[in-house]
Amino acid sequence: MLESVSTGRRDVITLGDKARTAGFGPFLRFVPCDFDMPARDLPSRAYPLAERRGDDATYVVNLHDSMSGYSESADGTIVPIEELRGRAHALSGVCSYELGAEETLYIHHGALTLQARYVRRTPFIPPPLARRYVRDARERSE
Repeated sequence: MLESVSTGRRDVITLGDKARTAGFGPFLRFVPCDFDMPARDLPSRAYPLAERRGDDATYVVNLHDSMSGYSESADGTIVPIEELRGRAHALSGVCSYELGAEETLYIHHGALTLQARYVRRTPFIPPPLARRYVRDARERSE
């Protein structure tokens, strides 16, 4: 693995070679694409590879016709991207595919291989000592 991007709550993950600037005056800064690579065969120089949908952490991966690869589910089922294109909404050479729970998508574009994985956010479970501290604090405040 050469590079990793953890999306968290970001709206768009980009792929390409177009840099942009953000801010103004002394706060002007250089912002590259999330994955810096030649944008050859892509529809734009800052291609939106993944976009967050809604308020939750559901992402839609935009698969261009120049991309190949496959999807692997938690049970080991492998589905080629060509088959995913038939299931998803396609518009002008780009197929939007919603990444499912515990699913990994391997995307090949030129010499680059990307791995997109859906990882559920787990709720924070406080350790027993923290629960005891919170309980003791509540009892003292009452």
